[in-house]
Amino acid sequence: MSEDTHDALPVLSFNDQAYEYIFADLHQFKRLNRTYRQITNAISMKWPRATREIRIGSSRKRPECPVVPTVKEGIPQKPRGQTRGFPVSKVHPLLPDHLRALINTFCDPSVRDCLLNDPNLGNAKLFLRMGEESPRNEHLNTKLSRAVYFDQIVNASCRDLEKRVKQMGVALAIIHSTGYDAAGVEIQIAFNPKKRKVSLSVGGFTHCKKPCSLSPNLEYELALAIAHNPTWPRPPGAGGFVDYDSPLALGARVVWETFRGAYMSAFSELGNTVGHSRFAPAVVMEHACAMSNPEYAWITGEPEACYA
Repeated sequence: MSEDTHDALPVLSFNDQAYEYIFADLHQFKRLNRTYRQITNAISMKWPRATREIRIGSSRKRPECPVVPTVKEGIPQKPRGQTRGFPVSKVHPLLPDHLRALINTFCDPSVRDCLLNDPNLGNAKLFLRMGEESPRNEHLNTKLSRAVYFDQIVNASCRDLEKRVKQMGVALAIIHSTGYDAAGVEIQIAFNPKKRKVSLSVGGFTHCKKPCSLSPNLEYELALAIAHNPTWPRPPGAGGFVDYDSPLALGARVVWETFRGAYMSAFSELGNTVGHSRFAPAVVMEHACAMSNPEYAWITGEPEACYA
């Protein structure tokens, strides 16, 4: 999905509710509220520094900061049964015109009308799964909110792929530098109403934890959270991912190295710390790679060249 939009796109009205609620059990409410505040504030504030040496292709532009669901001030919390919700800024889904184009591209003709005529089309949410291939009959899927898989993104010749992958690597580095393991983090393809273009949104911090910064296995614990989450890229040959002999293997290798490179570059600017403890970002990536595919051979050179 390209970031470009047209001037004819509608402007979202101010009355369109600008926030949504994150609910948690009462005993987890304060922890989750604090987690959201710390992670979203860190991504927004640390992004310029983290991307100081990261550029996108021949444009030499830095990757822009993703949208993050920041906690809203001055809006009442909402009780719901044994849970309580706190308000965060709303992540706007793609516009219907964007979704119609995707449906016509990726969905089987037998299910297109069902999807195109669904009254909830404007609320569909699409989540990146850069470490997973699409299921065999995904083209027959009639769910509006769904995952967008690695092979779909590559086969669509997404010209923003390099930027999106680098955004993911930097976001993960910032979350780690804030002291969280990034477990369960979700990346949504969203519409940014302020910039009027397609963007990424980083959210889903409900399961993020703070591993013990003094643990001798800190890098392993962080890598485990990466390997268990198909949101993040992974090298070819990984279980459930593209095989070495797949036409997608080269693309998977390039995406993994680009993701790894952005993560490492961000940490070189942020300082190699998790919370208040120093650690080795390269070891995190090595562990994550080994967990996904122990036989993967590191490549050298400039992976960005393959995006041309």
